[in-house]
Amino acid sequence: MTKLIDSLLNRVQGPKLLGLDVNRGDRNLFSTGYPNSGNSWISYLISYILNCKYHDIDHLEWSPERVPLQKLVSGENPHPGSAIFDRVLKTHAPASSLSLGTNDKLVYNVRDGRDVVNSYFHRIEKVWAVPRGWKRRAIYGASRAVPFRIRYSKLAQYFSRQWASQVQQHLDAGYPLIRYEDMLTDPIDTLKSAIGKLDPSAWNEPVARKAVDLFSLKQIRKASEESGAVVQTNRVGRRGDWENYFTKADERRFEVECGEVMRTLGYL
Repeated sequence: MTKLIDSLLNRVQGPKLLGLDVNRGDRNLFSTGYPNSGNSWISYLISYILNCKYHDIDHLEWSPERVPLQKLVSGENPHPGSAIFDRVLKTHAPASSLSLGTNDKLVYNVRDGRDVVNSYFHRIEKVWAVPRGWKRRAIYGASRAVPFRIRYSKLAQYFSRQWASQVQQHLDAGYPLIRYEDMLTDPIDTLKSAIGKLDPSAWNEPVARKAVDLFSLKQIRKASEESGAVVQTNRVGRRGDWENYFTKADERRFEVECGEVMRTLGYL
């Protein structure tokens, strides 16, 4: 059953890097991370501070609910920006898929894997409930025949394996990391440390504080409401919410798959 679920999910998770070739600049900062790790939020902040044009290269177009934010990450704000980068390219693809050039850099965004797994499950449950193509309708319909507890545990295993593998690749490669939890606790110092590793001359604390305000959860939700679009992806997973869903068996399986990576990151 596990192999069948893995095969189905690998097929339907969707293509990546649809917008890479059309949006790649001469000097790119790739901001990547496993899904549901705060990638978009962190990438918006970095783009605004560096005053570089932002693109989500997993897609060709902006999602309708995020279009109002586009002007803030156009690279045309009045404050000085980066002299090193001309693009901030956000993706969920691993570095091994990006063909980094000599002038490119990469920062990896990471979050407690238990919260990632839990958020990813609930996001799929919400998004896939909206009909979009026969394949998604068929899979979603079939999944309803599987009890919630089984469905949750099997998907948690799949996401855990993927998460641990991708994070370990980037740890081994030595890319700078941004922990989502550090961003929640102290966004200014966390951003200062990250920008210091990427382009120290671009750091501007007043600009960073403005960015934190502009891209707060309240402002992002406001932009979504103003867009008039049907919002499918704005479930905000609470830190530690996994404790409400993981069984003891789920915890044991997660420890087997991800324990070493979690300890390296300081989560255990």
